[in-house]
Amino acid sequence: MTSTTSSQPYGGHALRFNMDQCNKLGAGSFATVYKGHMNNKRVAVKVFDTRNGKGLAESQREKQVMQKISAAGCSHCCGLVDTVITGEATALAMDFVQGQNLLESIQGQGAWSE
Repeated sequence: MTSTTSSQPYGGHALRFNMDQCNKLGAGSFATVYKGHMNNKRVAVKVFDTRNGKGLAESQREKQVMQKISAAGCSHCCGLVDTVITGEATALAMDFVQGQNLLESIQGQGAWSE
């Protein structure tokens, strides 16, 4: 996958991020998450390597789940900001949670209202 810098839009879209180690937030089996910006909003960018079938299937599955979560409008969940698809990868731009992981953020907000 080619490196994308913050000075160039990713895949021709407004999503901008740098795939340098200093911007890496985490990685899993099918994707890596970076800090990024989209339309002057800080986002977490989950980049799936879709060159193999598993990464492509996982990115499509996660996109569907994130769209449903975003549509529900729950304040305790990260929303999907946008999806960018290129020939080599699918990138999901999601709400950015500063300084902690999602579980820590939810626990810090206290009890959920019913």
